Amino acid sequence: MLGNWELGIGNTPSLFRDAQSDKEDAKRAYYDLHSKELSNLYNMSFWRSRMTDQHKEMRSHPNRSPEWIPQEILKVREQRENDWLQLTLEDSEWDATYTGWSSWKDGDKCNCCNAAREETRLRVKQELDGNGWTYNARLRYGWCNFCTDIMQDKISSSVKLMMPCIDLSAFCEEAGKIK
Repeated sequence: MLGNWELGIGNTPSLFRDAQSDKEDAKRAYYDLHSKELSNLYNMSFWRSRMTDQHKEMRSHPNRSPEWIPQEILKVREQRENDWLQLTLEDSEWDATYTGWSSWKDGDKCNCCNAAREETRLRVKQELDGNGWTYNARLRYGWCNFCTDIMQDKISSSVKLMMPCIDLSAFCEEAGKIK
C-alpha cells in the first residue's frame, strides 16, 4: 500500500524534495500569512495607518512630525522585511547585520554594485554639489545609498510575483456574447 506522499498527494518527506521547492513553499506560506504587509512594505502611509488612537495622541508631541511612526510598528515592518529578504534573496545579495543605515566597517563593499565606502562617499559628495555633510555613505542590508532603491524595487517585484493572478478571459468572452 502506498502512502499519500508516494502518490504525490500532500507533503512529501524532505528527503525526497529539493531545497529550492522547500524555499518556494516557505515563501508562499509566508506571503499567504502576511500578504497585505508585504505588498505595502515600502508604503509608509500603510504603516502609519496601523497606528492606534494612543499612537495618534503620542504623535501630537511638539518634537514629532506628522510623518512619525511608532517604533513598535516599525519593528514589525523590519521583521517582515528581514524575513522576506531571507526567503527571496541569496545570502550574497544582502547582509542581515546591517539592518538600519549603518556605518561601513573597514573592507566592506556594497553587495549590489561592489563599491567601497570611499567611492560611495565621493559619489554622495558629488551628487550633492559639496553638501555631503548632510548625507553620509551608509550601508543598509549591505547595500550602499545608491543601490537601496534598486534592491527595494527587486524586493517589491518578488512580492508582486506572489500575488494571485486572476484569469478574466473566460468572463470577457461571456460578456462579449451578451452584446
